[in-house]
Amino acid sequence: MNYNYLSREAKKQFWEKHLEQWQGSKLTLSSYCKQHDLKESTFRDWREKCTISNDQSLVEIPSQVVQNYISPHSSLEIIINNATIRIPSHFDSQHLKKVIEVLEGTL
Repeated sequence: MNYNYLSREAKKQFWEKHLEQWQGSKLTLSSYCKQHDLKESTFRDWREKCTISNDQSLVEIPSQVVQNYISPHSSLEIIINNATIRIPSHFDSQHLKKVIEVLEGTL
């Protein structure tokens, strides 16, 4: 198998399988990687990526709570993976709705 030609999803599945097998083994990460001829730094990178992507969940916050909390000079910060979106308090809510709709289509 030529790993370099796999799609991102196939690579993710490859590493998730190895993460699951490693967690079920009694081996250290280093020993597991040596035994399976895997690069340890790549294994660590994918362990972090898979942990983050599997741990993401949405929490609904009632608008009343947000309205009571936000001061006129504060901003809202949304962090998704490595991207940070800062929204100033004076940002138009209709524009924000459109931005969210666009992001929902790409995430």
